[in-house]
Amino acid sequence: ESLSINSPREAGRVPSASQGFRGTPFELAMLRRGRAIRGACDWLIRTPFAATMVEGQAHPLLAEAKVTHTGARSAHFTVWGTLPPADLLLLAQDCERALLLSVMLMGTATGSVFTPAQLKDLIFLHDPATYEAVLDRCAGQFDAQRLQFLKKDVDLAFIDHAGVPLRLIKARHGLDALRDQAVRGVVQDSVGARTDGLWEGLGHAACGLLFGRTLTFLTEQQTGQTVSTWKPRALVPDMAVWVKIAEESAWAKTDTRTSELVLLSAARFTSEQRVKAWAICHYLVHWRPELLLVLDTSQNKEIHTPPAVEAEFRRRTQLDLTQIDGDWRTFWGNGAELRRQMGIDPVPPEPGAHLGPLTAADKAKTGERAIKVRARSLVDAVNGARAAALRGPVGFYLSDRDDAVAVAGYEAQVAKVEAERKKRPKETLPLPPLPAAVGATVLRSTLSDANAAVASWLVRPAWRDTLLHPGRDLLGAPVGGTAWVLDVALPMQAARTGAPWHWPAAGQSAVPGSALVGELGPRAIAALAAVGKQPGDRVGMPITLHFARPVTAGELEQLRCRTFVGNLASEGVLVVYDGKQEDGDHAAGCAAFVLLEPLPAGSSVEVAWEVPLSLAVQPKDGKDTRSGREAQRQLPPVSFTVQ
Repeated sequence: ESLSINSPREAGRVPSASQGFRGTPFELAMLRRGRAIRGACDWLIRTPFAATMVEGQAHPLLAEAKVTHTGARSAHFTVWGTLPPADLLLLAQDCERALLLSVMLMGTATGSVFTPAQLKDLIFLHDPATYEAVLDRCAGQFDAQRLQFLKKDVDLAFIDHAGVPLRLIKARHGLDALRDQAVRGVVQDSVGARTDGLWEGLGHAACGLLFGRTLTFLTEQQTGQTVSTWKPRALVPDMAVWVKIAEESAWAKTDTRTSELVLLSAARFTSEQRVKAWAICHYLVHWRPELLLVLDTSQNKEIHTPPAVEAEFRRRTQLDLTQIDGDWRTFWGNGAELRRQMGIDPVPPEPGAHLGPLTAADKAKTGERAIKVRARSLVDAVNGARAAALRGPVGFYLSDRDDAVAVAGYEAQVAKVEAERKKRPKETLPLPPLPAAVGATVLRSTLSDANAAVASWLVRPAWRDTLLHPGRDLLGAPVGGTAWVLDVALPMQAARTGAPWHWPAAGQSAVPGSALVGELGPRAIAALAAVGKQPGDRVGMPITLHFARPVTAGELEQLRCRTFVGNLASEGVLVVYDGKQEDGDHAAGCAAFVLLEPLPAGSSVEVAWEVPLSLAVQPKDGKDTRSGREAQRQLPPVSFTVQ
């Protein structure tokens, strides 16, 4: 079978392998996932995230220990410590990068929209004596032997202050090692794996994906205790060396069984086991990331041997861990070309510096790169919107799909007609119709810049669902043309169950307060016309609820939304999207509440949704009382701030 990541299969057409890779369906799925993760990480590294120094506040634990310190705050984290402000700001940004990486990697893979298991603030102290003094303030949380181990043998401790969990880090190995610790810590906490092997493997995998290196290692007391800590080591190999070890291990079939990884203690990791922990986590986040969580919980006090873990994993997934090990060996032992293709950057690097003037070939490459950078900037703008909504970033590819190319070339067709009109002014020459794909598998905008184009698409609830869907991994843009053209044809991974997600997200700021009725799409236009609103009227920006899966119109119509600006309730109209496409609103399982009046600038808005019992998330304890069922109907309220 021959497929291209640029050209998904269309009716009546088998696209060519334009990027030079031919493989099995499994390999092509890995190729797509690899391109998605590579593109997402590329955007995360290139993008500066908002972070500011904390003013007029101190961390109470550090204040109690009389430690002079500062803090940097990002959207979801505060990083405290004695480091220079620039370092704290960068670490806070890295925490945001790691959080979005976790959200991207998990997406809807577990069957529901992923939410982080836990987020912790971090404290970095560069002076060992200060680090020990702060640990002494938390001495009651450890026995004497453990406290001494944390002080002398490792550089990280998990502590609690006033009921709030924290990571306390001894910052003695330079900024690169601290960035490593911030990223691995956030990914480990948010994904929620708890066995030492997978916890360690995820940390190495996250740093490898973002930085191409991994600098800190998990070590543990030789006492059988299980609380995990870290010991940075200088000058460890970069990921190219790890790849070589994994390849040799796969060829020799000397790797540790995957079922053993969840039984290992960090106190006894060998180098081979550490590499296998990284390599299996790297493999699974590219194939089936949800299996990491299943594997993590396929052991307990009664299930504590590799055969027992394999049996439990098979019972829960109908998959054989020994077969997964075999597939892993194939991927690492024989998959060098696949892995190379997975890492290809669709935008070539800038031509190197020259002592003399650029050659004609260099100039051609520079021009070609500029065109591709412009195309990528559109997906960058989408990723900015996804990050604001706490959705994981997507990868970018250059789309050569016929519909996308035709839309990109539409302006050229119009220009030809306009030129003919000037030559033959007495004749009536109609403009060519927009391609039918516009609004369905291709979005198009003639606005001035990429951010403006994406903002205009997000106004329409159905397109918002398409752009921000948590199960989306890749977006394409064709090169050429003057309009902004985005290919959204690649299918998304729908959830199967679970809670919906909101737009705006909780705490989101700078949300536009109004929209033109005529820009909201046919369903919203019709619903607002019933209450007297015309296409040229301004109403409130639609507030949306997204289930990331098909939901019936009957269920959606039972949704209720209450919106408060300050303490005043606001009236609005409910519009539902059930996946029927006859009106051009291509979305499934979302609803919009459109306020009849624009939201005041700078106002704080609270939104509370009520869902029917058929869409309510069941309580974890399984209790089925009437009061419990009623409580399930009420989703936690969400607040946001208007621009």
